[in-house]
Amino acid sequence: ILDEILLDLLPPEKIAALSARADDPGICAAVDKAKTVEKRVQSRNVEAILALNPDLVVMPDWIGMDLVNGLRAVGVPVYVFKTPESLTDIQDTIRNIAEVVDANKQGKELVSTMQNKLERVRQITKQVPADKKQTLIPLSLMGSFGGKGTTFDDMCKYANVTNGVAAAGVAKKSAIAKEMIVKMDPDVFIIPTWDFEESGKAENFIKEIKSDPALSTVKAIKNDRLV
Repeated sequence: ILDEILLDLLPPEKIAALSARADDPGICAAVDKAKTVEKRVQSRNVEAILALNPDLVVMPDWIGMDLVNGLRAVGVPVYVFKTPESLTDIQDTIRNIAEVVDANKQGKELVSTMQNKLERVRQITKQVPADKKQTLIPLSLMGSFGGKGTTFDDMCKYANVTNGVAAAGVAKKSAIAKEMIVKMDPDVFIIPTWDFEESGKAENFIKEIKSDPALSTVKAIKNDRLV
C-alpha cells in the first residue's frame, strides 16, 4: 500500500526507491507506475537504505523498531505509520503521509477520488435484491480473517454482501472456527492466489479447501465458488 500511495502523491524523481515488492502484480496494483522509479529497497538494513541517500524514510510499523532506531541513530529522519485496518484508516494514512512528504493537495485529491469510487460502488450494489445477497468468508494461508471493523468488512458493506466472519461475531485479528464456517454456509470463499514465498503453498491451499471433508456440505464448495 505504501508504494501505491507514494506513487500517487509524488513525481517519480522525488522517490529515491520503492519496496522490492513494487514490481510484483500479485501484491502491488501500481506495477506499471512503479517502473518510473528506478531503485528498490532490496534489504532491510541501515547500510542498504543509506546507500540510497534518502531525505526521509517512510515505513509501516510492522517492520519493527530496530531498523527505525538504526536509521535515526545515524541522522536519517524516519516516519513510521500505523498499518491501516479499515478503509477509514487507509484514508487517514494517505492524509498523514501526504502531510509528511509535503503533498497535502495530492493527498486530499487521492482521498476524494477514493471516496467517490466507493460511493459509485455503493450506488450500484444497493440495487442487489435482499434475497440475492451473498455471504462471503475469506480464507488465507494463515487462516480466516476479516472480522468486524476490518478493511475486508468495510469492503463487504460497500459490495452489499454479508461478511460471514463479522456476522459470526468474530472481532479483528481473530480466527473463525471451521465449525462456524459450516454453520454460516457461505456462498463464496475468497481465497489467495499470491504466495509470498512462491512455493506453491497457495495452490496447495486451494486444493486442501476443496478436498476438506468438513467443508463438503458448504455451498461455496458444492457450487465451486472459490474466488
